[in-house]
Amino acid sequence: NNLFIVLPVLLYHAGMLIVAIHGGLGNQMFQYAFGYSIQKQKQTRLLLDTTMFNEKTIHNGFELTRLFSIETSVATPGEIKQLIRWRATRVGREIMARRRYGILRGKRYFKEEAPIYNENIWSLPSDCYLTGYWQSEKYFYMHEEAIRNIYSFKTQMSEKNNSIAEEINKCNSIAVHIRRGDTATTEGITESIMARFPMEYYNNALEYMKKRVDNPVIFVFSDDSEWARSS
Repeated sequence: NNLFIVLPVLLYHAGMLIVAIHGGLGNQMFQYAFGYSIQKQKQTRLLLDTTMFNEKTIHNGFELTRLFSIETSVATPGEIKQLIRWRATRVGREIMARRRYGILRGKRYFKEEAPIYNENIWSLPSDCYLTGYWQSEKYFYMHEEAIRNIYSFKTQMSEKNNSIAEEINKCNSIAVHIRRGDTATTEGITESIMARFPMEYYNNALEYMKKRVDNPVIFVFSDDSEWARSS
């Protein structure tokens, strides 16, 4: 009988690190790499909070396990609530997102406030909820080889993609990325966060590169190929 009393306590104190996953694939990859590294340092369980994708349909949803051979677990609503309690509710999340209410986050809820490396991360408790973008290699460079292996695609590239990859490797290639998608259709985000660049920006950039690269070949990548071709 004593075993059944002690076991739940042991499970809880074994640690439960929950990392919020949100945004597009690039953001998700940063967040998972960050969580993977913190998990290794803390010797704890890593769970992913994918709640955002239950409510919003931007980008292509949660893609990590669809594209890569990632062995991880998605946190259940109960596990999230166990760790951050009322902060897991819709209202609680809205309050936690505001810096002026930071004092209410407690010791086990940590929100990234600035897009820079924060060394204080390593001193957080093993039982912790972390939300942010974590876009610094300083969080996970020590696990570079493992992370590169994790981010190997499940499926092989198509014949067409292989052909293009060979072309890119054979020449002095320059990649141009034109992102439209949500930045072209969502009010507010275009002007405030990810302003669309005029064609003059791309033309100037290409002229700059042409002066520095011999016989360049331009490869254009875009989520709006028709717009890219017509422009």
